[in-house]
Amino acid sequence: MNATLPAIPSEGRSAARDWNYVSGRTAALERTLLPGSFFPDLLRARNAEEAFALLSESAPEIFPRPESLYDYDRLLGERFAARVGTIAADSPPDGPAEIFLRQIELGRVHEYLTGEEAARKTSEEVARAAGRLAGAYSWIDPLDISGERADLFRARPLRSLSLWVDASFLRSLLLLAVRAPELLPYVRALADSQAASTCLRSLPAGIAAGELAAFFFRPELIRAGLRRPADPAALPDRLLSEYGMGDLAGSGEGRAENFSRAADDRLTAVAADGRFEPFGPLPILYFLRRLQMETLNLRIALAAILAPIDREVAGKRLRRI
Repeated sequence: MNATLPAIPSEGRSAARDWNYVSGRTAALERTLLPGSFFPDLLRARNAEEAFALLSESAPEIFPRPESLYDYDRLLGERFAARVGTIAADSPPDGPAEIFLRQIELGRVHEYLTGEEAARKTSEEVARAAGRLAGAYSWIDPLDISGERADLFRARPLRSLSLWVDASFLRSLLLLAVRAPELLPYVRALADSQAASTCLRSLPAGIAAGELAAFFFRPELIRAGLRRPADPAALPDRLLSEYGMGDLAGSGEGRAENFSRAADDRLTAVAADGRFEPFGPLPILYFLRRLQMETLNLRIALAAILAPIDREVAGKRLRRI
């Protein structure tokens, strides 16, 4: 299991500089972000050569050679992690970069849990793996499979652990927002959308509401501030209505994708509330959110060009920046 991030110097974290310094660094990096209009232009590239020509003009540091486009997923992931790590190292404690560092870590944990090695594990081995994960990542709560959770865990150990990890991630962010209240609107919006995404993934896969209650909507997460829905299946549509996007609600093949795009755009809009602040955590949050969506848009566009995937479908998946 690869459970490491690019090194963040401990001396940088313990002697973090003030917000003025990291705000200045972030302002300089903002000039390297691609505009939202770039991605439809990139999708019009007929092949990898044309895509590389566009990227070499607008973002030459991402892909140094034409053949590097085919390694886009790794290169984009490393670039995003490196920039988040640098900003985290230069920030005071409990800054917005912590949100994105934990999202990177969450992605790596789920890569492990969906891998072939994990799939072959018995429930006892999964329980031991859970202990190792909790030791590797401070935000993962020690797995509790006492009482009614025991039978549920034996039946679906990996899925139960996946739900537990998602709940631990959200609880850690809600507790972070207690220490950094400027981040609370963004963290609450992220927690709501993540909970709805969990329901969208789980319920069609046959995960019962009892399992969601036992391993995801658990009391310590609710106490931390997550809104527990009366009906988990209705949560995505309720949030879409709150976002003013009720026309996307309902069942259908594209329901998960529609919700994911709408939730991403909503989160970006929440982060944008801090774009006019000259210093402090909010403009840094906005920059990191835009960088995250830039990375996702590049992945969507390059997958469409190299796979190829229908360009019109890919264009509808692009996020606002």
